[in-house]
Amino acid sequence: MREIKFRAWDEIKKVMYHDGFNINSKGEITSTFGLYPSPKVIILQYTGLKDKNGKEIYEGDIIKAYQQKERSEITDPFEKIEVIGEVKYEPPSFFLVNRNSNLTKNWIDFTSFAEPYEIIGNIYENPKLLGRKNDKESS
Repeated sequence: MREIKFRAWDEIKKVMYHDGFNINSKGEITSTFGLYPSPKVIILQYTGLKDKNGKEIYEGDIIKAYQQKERSEITDPFEKIEVIGEVKYEPPSFFLVNRNSNLTKNWIDFTSFAEPYEIIGNIYENPKLLGRKNDKESS
C-alpha cells in the first residue's frame, strides 16, 4: 500500500512546507497551519515513488528521465530520448507531463521510462526549468 503524504506550497510566502499534514475522518487535509484547501496554499501529494537518489516524488516536481524511442523510430537500439516534465495526478495515477517536443505523447506513465528518473526541481521554486517565468520576476 502506498504511503499517503503531502507537502504544501505557500503562494504568498513562497515557501514549501514538508511536515505536519494529516487527513481527518472526513477526508479533509489538516495541518499545523490549519484546515486546507486554502486559496493561498497548494497541497501536493506524494506519488509513492522515489527518484534514483531516494528523494520522494510529489506532484509539481520536475523530473528528468530517459525513454526508449518508439519501435518505428529506432535506428540505434540503445538510443534514448531525454524527457523533462512536471509530475501531475490524473485519476487513477500519477503521470509526467512531457515538455519535450521530440515525443508524441504529452502524458507519460512512470513505468515507461528506460532507467531511473531524477528530481531536478519543482514548478514553484524552479519554474525556469520548464520555460516558465518566476513569480518574483513578473511582479
